[in-house]
Amino acid sequence: MNELHASDILIFIGFLIQIFSVFRLGYFAIMRKDVIVSTRIIDRIMTGVIFVLIIFFAVFYYIVFFMHLDSLSVSLLLFFGSIFVAFMIHWLINITLSMKKRCIQITGNLVGIMENLDPRLDGHSVHLAMLMDVFYEYLPIRYKNEINPENLKYAALFHDIGKLGVPTEVLTKPGKLTSEEWELVKKHPELSVEILEPMKSFDPILGWIRYHHERMDGKGYYGLSGSDIPVASRMMAIADTYSAVTMNKSYKPSRTYEDGIMVVRLAAGSQFDPELVDVFCNIPKHRIEACGDYAFRELDRVLKKI
Repeated sequence: MNELHASDILIFIGFLIQIFSVFRLGYFAIMRKDVIVSTRIIDRIMTGVIFVLIIFFAVFYYIVFFMHLDSLSVSLLLFFGSIFVAFMIHWLINITLSMKKRCIQITGNLVGIMENLDPRLDGHSVHLAMLMDVFYEYLPIRYKNEINPENLKYAALFHDIGKLGVPTEVLTKPGKLTSEEWELVKKHPELSVEILEPMKSFDPILGWIRYHHERMDGKGYYGLSGSDIPVASRMMAIADTYSAVTMNKSYKPSRTYEDGIMVVRLAAGSQFDPELVDVFCNIPKHRIEACGDYAFRELDRVLKKI
């Protein structure tokens, strides 16, 4: 193999690495932009700078290759330069994912502390967020393309924050609610939206939260039915019911995984999307149960420190 041919191969491989880097960074920047990091100007600037560097390298490769300015030393420099850029992108993505995970953990801890004041909500939203994380993992690909997984967890954590605006005596009433009291409870999704609405980056999840009590038969809070209900809302409705049935509460005995799955299956078609019910109920039992174990263990750890 002569020197020119070796240079061509190195430049071509380096160019492919740069193309891969462009697509990887582009996909991450677009598909994994959540309601928290989307407002960070520094992240946008860093992403823009990296894109400029990648384009610069790609154009430079083109000039060197097609104008025959390549030599083995130049080719090696460009080749290892492309590897360095790819490594930096990999590092940046991993750091960002770590920050996202930490932000969600902190948010979950704060929401969990607030919910600890209400025996009906104790740990519920944190549990739901864990369930939604696993639920997303088993979704068909066509649904995954519609939903950002981090946004899904934030929607779960904030879905009941509007209950802060419902009188405590109504939320904690042991008996049956009157029609007036029930109307107050039904307002909590809209109150959740009103709390989050001033933060414009939360716009993508407001509809998910507003409609998480809709039913497939149209008998929910807003009267939406079938496919008019956002996929994320349909998912939350299923996981929300499972969590309400199985989570430990001071005022009622806990129920089993089998009890929760039975309740969800019986409501498939009328209350819940039957396809999504099948997805949820076919998630391995140990994965579902681990969500509750982790959520309550984490919440207990935080509460012991305050």
